[in-house]
Amino acid sequence: MIITNTVGAGPKMFIFTLNNSDGAIIKQTDMTNNDSVQGLIIDKNDNIIISGNVSGGYDWDADPSSSVYIIKGDGASSDGYLVKYDKDHNFIWANDIGSVGYDDATTIGYDKTRDEIYYTGMIEGAINVNPRGDDFILEVDNSIGGAYVIVKYNSDGIAQMGHVYDGLSAWALLEDARVSSDGTKLLVLGEYKNKPDLDFTDNVFKPTQEGSFDRNWFIAVYNLATNTLHNTVFIEVSGFTGESGNRGDVHPYSNGFLLVSDKGSKMSFYDKNYDIIGSVGDGHTFTHSDPATYYASIVKIDNAVSISNTAPVAESM
Repeated sequence: MIITNTVGAGPKMFIFTLNNSDGAIIKQTDMTNNDSVQGLIIDKNDNIIISGNVSGGYDWDADPSSSVYIIKGDGASSDGYLVKYDKDHNFIWANDIGSVGYDDATTIGYDKTRDEIYYTGMIEGAINVNPRGDDFILEVDNSIGGAYVIVKYNSDGIAQMGHVYDGLSAWALLEDARVSSDGTKLLVLGEYKNKPDLDFTDNVFKPTQEGSFDRNWFIAVYNLATNTLHNTVFIEVSGFTGESGNRGDVHPYSNGFLLVSDKGSKMSFYDKNYDIIGSVGDGHTFTHSDPATYYASIVKIDNAVSISNTAPVAESM
């Protein structure tokens, strides 16, 4: 099957449902005029939940016979969105997460135990992150160029909690958000600059050392029973010149979590008091023009915040 972009130079995106046995397309939904898709999850009822960015008007209800439901950015910059479809691609609800300014989705996580969704993204200024319910305003200082947030929604798309990582800059990304299979822990992986507040509650917990967004990461572990910060690991990366590697992902497992990354040729790990707990890699210098010198690392961190299986793997490029 060949799919052609018929809308000019702009993006043309689709949702596909494929047959498990032979990969045949069961259902296809055209998402023309949608700027990007950043995250996709399937919930416990096989509903499809997508986050991303949109700058022009887009009708999220793909059924032409039904009422139109449009999320529209301000034209000059993007809005984040969160949209839910059932397993047959029928529209259920959508949230426009943005206003005037550059508001951007990064990823989504899902808690199947509680049927709750975690949206992460960047906002500028004051944003109502609960457009389909009572106002829930998150606000950042525009002088820093925006900041990253995390918002928890229930299955109806109504905001339950929101938090601003106020020390992150516009270029310091929240890379990943994952909930453990037993629903006890939420893991958030992000770059940071300055000293972001990592605590969801009214308490404040910030790193003792300031970060530089492309050289410092945090992994925050939250207790979902109490919505409190359980533990934190800080990571310094080195070895590159200019910008760092591409991506990082964090994955829960029974005794801790795994970090998968190509971020620098050396990563040094620190506990919540910023005491060193281990490192991986040799710190050799590399550049993007010499990708053969990248490392991809898989790091296992247990619940006691000690690391193992940290030998870097030369990445095949």
